[in-house]
Amino acid sequence: MNIKTIIISRSRFDTIVSDKLFPNAVITCPESQVEDYRKTVENEIIPHPDYIIGLGLLRNWVMEKFKEEIIVMVDDDVVNLSIIGRAYRRVIETPEIIQEVVENTAVCAKDMGARVFGFNQCWDTRKYQANKPFLFNKLVGGVIGIIGKDLTFDATKKYKVDGDFCLESLRKDRIIWTDSRYSFEQIRNRNKGGNSLFRTFEERKKEIDELRKKWGRYLVIKEKPTGESFSIKVKR
Repeated sequence: MNIKTIIISRSRFDTIVSDKLFPNAVITCPESQVEDYRKTVENEIIPHPDYIIGLGLLRNWVMEKFKEEIIVMVDDDVVNLSIIGRAYRRVIETPEIIQEVVENTAVCAKDMGARVFGFNQCWDTRKYQANKPFLFNKLVGGVIGIIGKDLTFDATKKYKVDGDFCLESLRKDRIIWTDSRYSFEQIRNRNKGGNSLFRTFEERKKEIDELRKKWGRYLVIKEKPTGESFSIKVKR
């Protein structure tokens, strides 16, 4: 399959954890940090220019840099793959199994005509709906797959670009393929470096307000002590 997995590292070199689950993935980090990363990771490193600041620009750079039809972008804080479609959660940390799950999901998404695919954003088995193993209109992130080069991210945004990207995908294709039986658990908003170096409360609030204005009732944003949670409310 013509697929490439890239770990998007926006944290300090000594806090990245996703490389253990995706040893064959390419890691992209700022050019100025390559030597530090080589001290701690064994993955191939393809750096991006230091002037690329913000998630929107970075995701678009990845889409342009790698020519494979299917691009899977992995956040640097993913700690395991959880199987939640059963009574008790099962944690998977074996890279070969994780790769099979991602590739099988990519095949299903392509066969269904989706250009975006991903997994359940909640790894709590109590919230899993057994009658909905697959979803077609939900936000995906953490591990997000993109088929083709037709869709791009909002390059003017630095932070919450995935919600906007998923809604643009739904507006054009009416489908995002989500395998809700699986979830990639993350250590969200706790890694050092990356966005935390230039993030400001005012700028973050401005971007969130702009998303609210653009999407209205279709994008649900809730304030939490650990940050904002985003979800999509689009009927099918």
